[in-house]
Amino acid sequence: MGIRLMGVYRGDKRVGYEIFFGMEARNFPPREDLVNLHRNILFVKDRKDGFLLFLNVNLPTLIEEEDRLRELFRESEDIPFIAVLELTLEEIKEAFSKDAGELERVLNTARYEFPAPISFSGVSLTFEDYDLVRRFSPDYVKVSIKELSCLSPEAIETFVVMFEENTKSAVVFTHVESEEEFKKVPEEALWLGYYEEKLLKLNRSRL
Repeated sequence: MGIRLMGVYRGDKRVGYEIFFGMEARNFPPREDLVNLHRNILFVKDRKDGFLLFLNVNLPTLIEEEDRLRELFRESEDIPFIAVLELTLEEIKEAFSKDAGELERVLNTARYEFPAPISFSGVSLTFEDYDLVRRFSPDYVKVSIKELSCLSPEAIETFVVMFEENTKSAVVFTHVESEEEFKKVPEEALWLGYYEEKLLKLNRSRL
């Protein structure tokens, strides 16, 4: 299972990281997931070039390891990052269909008792996804730029403003993999891609 440290950017300035272990990490049992989470935090402990750290976590970990998670965050107060707990919208949908009240309690615990901002990944532009995002208002949502490929940069900027105003969730664009897609990311929006260094080099060459 490979590890990749990916930058999170606003324009061409790095503002944080996501540590990506691959989709296998989404199937870790809670104890193993918690150990993985701790390793991720330690991985960036001495870095000084960002303030956001997106940490992939499984929803059962938040439920079953609540006390140990709280302790982990207390022990990690000296890291120079805001740790963002990222859940897939797929597991949010599943948990919502089973017990919406319990899901809300778990998310509120993460926000106000750890505390940690919340991110939903894998958000698509459907009414179902939008309604869930608006209901829980995660601090961040990950949206693939490919979802908006048919729109102009101006239309995408308008979408971001309206979406953020109505959901109170900041948009982070993912899958920014070509110069054309890079040009469509609004100047003030956050973005994460697999080819960020190449895209940044292209951008700087035009300055």
